[in-house]
Amino acid sequence: MIFAVIQSERVMNVIVADSQEQAELATDLLCVEIPEDCRAGIGWFYIDGVFVAPPQPEPVIESD
Repeated sequence: MIFAVIQSERVMNVIVADSQEQAELATDLLCVEIPEDCRAGIGWFYIDGVFVAPPQPEPVIESD
């Protein structure tokens, strides 16, 4: 299973473990399984039980 390692509502790492308990023992942090249909990764947020994508940067418009 793939787990997000959470610190201060932010995904700090993504790890593979057999269970949530093993993931949390290995990291000493909250770990939440990432659902197969979710693309959560490092830099995402985990707020109120929901993975939230980070804001996208504004596109850079080059002038001539």
